[in-house]
Amino acid sequence: MSYLPEKKRNLTDKQEAFALAVFEGNNFSESYRIAYDASNMSAACIHTEACLLVQNPKVSERLEVLNADRVKQQRMLSLSRSDFVLKQ
Repeated sequence: MSYLPEKKRNLTDKQEAFALAVFEGNNFSESYRIAYDASNMSAACIHTEACLLVQNPKVSERLEVLNADRVKQQRMLSLSRSDFVLKQ
């Protein structure tokens, strides 16, 4: 049994790498280059493939989960800071 979250298990390793690269702030084309071997591809082809990949329901759902986790962490940090200020 895998220890990975359900959302991550549905992706290939390359799809996961792409999603993480996008999540880290790379544009779609650069994320595609990070995750896939694009050395023999034109910039236009990379762009097209990256756009298709981000429209993949599994990839877009993974990006939504990653972003939701980020928002949750930011809220918790904000609450922690507010609590600290109130205690002071």
